[in-house]
Order: sequence, then structure tokens, then C-alpha cells
Amino acid sequence: PEVLNPLVKTEFQLLYLYHLVGPFLQRFQQERTRCMIEIGVAFYEMLLNVDQCSAHLNYMDPICDFLYHMKYMFTGDSVKDPVEKIICNLRPALKLRLRFITQFSKTEPAPAPPQPMSSGSPAPQTSQAVDRQSTR
Repeated sequence: PEVLNPLVKTEFQLLYLYHLVGPFLQRFQQERTRCMIEIGVAFYEMLLNVDQCSAHLNYMDPICDFLYHMKYMFTGDSVKDPVEKIICNLRPALKLRLRFITQFSKTEPAPAPPQPMSSGSPAPQTSQAVDRQSTR
């Protein structure tokens, strides 16, 4: 990975590398776990290089899909710490798409307002039901 990292400068080079290495990820995970983790981090470093060298990324969604696939199928949280630092340096559109890789989000949604306490009955009481009860 350290040999290819400085060489990958374009989006097409990155996609080509993903296509070359992708079919072997399961074997790397089964036989060489440490190698799998190094490759995972290197993929993010290469994405950072491409992001800094490119004005626009046309295949942002497939790239992010591949990185999510890598996380959920092969690396898990083992690459979380180094990858989080790399994701912080990416352009906002990539940060937004990759925010769940490390469970880190700059634009967290506002907390939901507290729900009103129910009266204990499963069905909500309507004003008509209350009026009928009070007239009896």
C-alpha cells in the first residue's frame, strides 16, 4: 500500500485499484488480518490524495459504497481511529457520505422533542370520548 499511495492521484486510478484489490479482500481478511487493516487505511489515504488532487469527483457514491462494504464485511471498527482522522480532511460532500464509517458527524440532527406522557390507556382519548363520559 505505501508504494501505491503516492502514485494514485486520479479518481480513475483509485477505482481501478479498488477493482484490482476488491476481489481478494475476503482472502486477505481470512489469511492476513493485519494486511487487511493496512489496506483498509491505505484506501482512505489514497482517497484523500485523490480528493486533494481533483476539483470534482464523478464517482463519489460508488467509492463510498465500496468503503462501506469494506467496513461492514472485512475491517469493522479496527480501522476506526486512523480513518476518522483522514475523513476529517476530506471535502464536505465526502464527509457527509462517510459520516457513518466512524459514527462521527458534524451535522448531527437536533434531538427529538420529548413525547407527552400518555394517560396509560393504549388508545389516545379524544375530546368527544371525554365529553360523552362527563355527560353520563
